[in-house]
Order: sequence, then structure tokens, then C-alpha cells
Amino acid sequence: MRSLHWICPTCWLTLSFLAATAQATDLSPGQSQHSSLSAGEVHRYHIVLRAGQFASLTVEQLSIGIGYAVYGPNDSLISNEDLNALYQTEVINITAKKSGIYRVEIFWD
Repeated sequence: MRSLHWICPTCWLTLSFLAATAQATDLSPGQSQHSSLSAGEVHRYHIVLRAGQFASLTVEQLSIGIGYAVYGPNDSLISNEDLNALYQTEVINITAKKSGIYRVEIFWD
């Protein structure tokens, strides 16, 4: 019975972590978000834009190559790119053609 006690909390924590990584973080103008990225992990961010608005996100690559994908309000892929220059600052620009929630995914490349 003791081993069951240790297995269940571990499973619960693992499932909670997996569920948490699938959710997106809402971003607002001027907000900074600092996080680490592990192999196989995807960080998702939501940005609410009205048609004609522009958003610019700055991503600092420190010790790994990353990639990104931007999705429009209808979940259609707008752009994606592999950013292989380490120790560089990359800029992701989004011009909203339609009002809605835009999703940016940053991933280990």
C-alpha cells in the first residue's frame, strides 16, 4: 500500500504538468515573459488584436535553437520559422488582418 501512495501523487503531478503546458499565456502590450524551454516543449501565447493592429514580439535565444509559429483567429497558420542563430534577439511581427485571438507558439528546434 505504501508504494501506491507514492505512485499516485507522481502520476497526478505528471498529468497536471502536461495539461498546464498545453494552455496558452495571455500577453499584453509591454509585458515581459521569462521562461526556459526544454526539448519537446512548446510555449503558447495569446495576443488579442483588432483588424489593422500590429504586434511585435522579441525573443532572446540563449543556448538553444528555437522555432516559432503564428496562428490567426481561425487557427490558420500565418507564419513559422526556425531561428537557428544562438545568442541572438529575434523579432516576430504580426499584423492583424482580422480581429481576434492570435496564437504564437515557441518551440525547441
